[in-house]
Amino acid sequence: MKKIILIFFAVIGNLSFSQCTYHLPDLLILENDTIMFQKSPLYSHPKIDFQKLFLEKGIKPLGWGNTKNFQAEWKIIENKLYLSDIYSCNYLKDNYKADLKDLFKKKYKNGLVHADWYSNTLYAPKGEHIWLGASPGCKIHKSELEFTFKNGVLVKSDVSNNNFFKSIYTENTQNLIEFIEKNIDLREVIVSDEEIIRFTITIKTGSSKNDFSINIKGDIKENNKNEIIKIVKQLPNFDYYHTQGKDYNIIFPFRIAYKKLTD
Repeated sequence: MKKIILIFFAVIGNLSFSQCTYHLPDLLILENDTIMFQKSPLYSHPKIDFQKLFLEKGIKPLGWGNTKNFQAEWKIIENKLYLSDIYSCNYLKDNYKADLKDLFKKKYKNGLVHADWYSNTLYAPKGEHIWLGASPGCKIHKSELEFTFKNGVLVKSDVSNNNFFKSIYTENTQNLIEFIEKNIDLREVIVSDEEIIRFTITIKTGSSKNDFSINIKGDIKENNKNEIIKIVKQLPNFDYYHTQGKDYNIIFPFRIAYKKLTD
């Protein structure tokens, strides 16, 4: 008889470095809530080098891969974004924070600085999450709060839900084996005298459960590859991941060995 032996592993592809690099989060004070988010509006300020400001005090980023040595605090008041504090990344120990009045001069009023330089969207994670990839990996939250500003004025707020879906085929690869064995007669699509035929079915995630692409590499003739792709495309669903307003594409290679076995 013949049997499918499937070995599974996954690699991350098509990611921007900023999507899966984690720093000390900034804080957004919104009424009675404190919300954490990764991309600080300070990075888009045209003149002030906040990194240099803290480095001159001997304050260095904490942890491997972390280039951020500050934590900024923000408030939304009457639909405007204000900077209320900039703390050292090691504030609990050194008790150091920036002098906003000295930094921003006339823009500093009543303990706040209107962030009129900022025109972009802040994404704040919410709810359950999963980790993808090897250490440190990438954290995808089920929901995200979205705050869009133009010149420091809030023009849109929203929440995105269902930002990821984990299919049964990556939860347990045996499900993919069963699907292949049920829908493909490999004796017909693979014609070879070799004892073992090895090939890889690569599935790349898209924007939804039904938006995935498939490729095959290995010791199989081109027309037979197309036949296998046609069948695998009939999967009822597959993974998808979404974060910070973008699709997070993952490449899942399923390595297959098709082997003759003796009863």
